[in-house]
Amino acid sequence: HYNLPRWSISILPDCRNVAFNTAKVGVQTSHMEMHPTGAVIFPWESYNEDISALDDSSDMTAFGLLEQINITRDSTDYLWYKTSVDVNPSESFLRGGELPTLIVQSTGHAVHVFVNGQLTGSAFGARKDRKFTFSEKVNLQPGTNEIALLSIAVGLPNVGGHFEAWNTGILGPVVLHGLDQG
Repeated sequence: HYNLPRWSISILPDCRNVAFNTAKVGVQTSHMEMHPTGAVIFPWESYNEDISALDDSSDMTAFGLLEQINITRDSTDYLWYKTSVDVNPSESFLRGGELPTLIVQSTGHAVHVFVNGQLTGSAFGARKDRKFTFSEKVNLQPGTNEIALLSIAVGLPNVGGHFEAWNTGILGPVVLHGLDQG
């Protein structure tokens, strides 16, 4: 009989005596103090990345929405979902009417929504309830509009019963309300 401490790994080479246990690893610690040095402090900078210039070698086309972990094989926490929408120039919202509303249902950690390369908004899930909905007015133009959704799975639980069956990513529906035609 052996009691295995929670969240640990034990090595018992002879099946009796513990040679190593990750719960009992001694770690050297040090106390850090911050002191002003008079050094030049570099300012933070930001820039807008042109998402249309991303490498197309890993693009794939599918009908419908795909589960994120199965597609990325957990090699990244990010997955782009992209589509295009053709807007007729006669749409009433283009002549002063109410803008259409984009609704995206997700089971990831977060989603960033881009319309025609511009960040439109973001939405976030929670550890206890990963499902969330992005719902905001979007500014579409006459002609073809690109909608790009960046699904983020950073911070999701990655252990637990039937983890492999948890669906992650933008699983839908994704709906655009408020168009006269379509």
